[in-house]
Amino acid sequence: MTSCQHKNIMKEKKDMRILIVEDSSIFNNALSKGLASLNYNTDSAFSLHEALLFLENNSYDLIILDLHLPDGEGEDLLSELNSKEKQKIIIYTSDHDIERRNEWFGYGVLEYLSKADPIAFVLQEIDKTLKAILPLIEGVAVLHKSGLVHRDIKPNNLFVHENV
Repeated sequence: MTSCQHKNIMKEKKDMRILIVEDSSIFNNALSKGLASLNYNTDSAFSLHEALLFLENNSYDLIILDLHLPDGEGEDLLSELNSKEKQKIIIYTSDHDIERRNEWFGYGVLEYLSKADPIAFVLQEIDKTLKAILPLIEGVAVLHKSGLVHRDIKPNNLFVHENV
């Protein structure tokens, strides 16, 4: 990768916004600082209520979501987001229920990460996922602006007008 290409990727990553919804200040701060060191912009919500306020006033390229929050379940937020607008979500939880995990993927969840995993691994997986979807985000945004594509933010749901 050339120096110029590297700078372009860094700029693109810096423009990406991530909402971390995690009630543990230790995990929330670790994710926030780790993602900042990778040049991502983050906002931190420590409850379901705070997350809803952030989402009301901002748009995010990714949401990292804990499922057990002090004022509700992260699954409630999944349902809310799924009914309004498809979001890119990574689940970050200590819940290891396989059946529930399959349900989460039905909401468009991109990745499931365990709190038992080392934070360096978690950050690496988040970065890898974001790098994989970055070209999609940029390409769809260009096509959406041109009116050629309807954007339903799930990566596998792109609808091209028939007259194209």
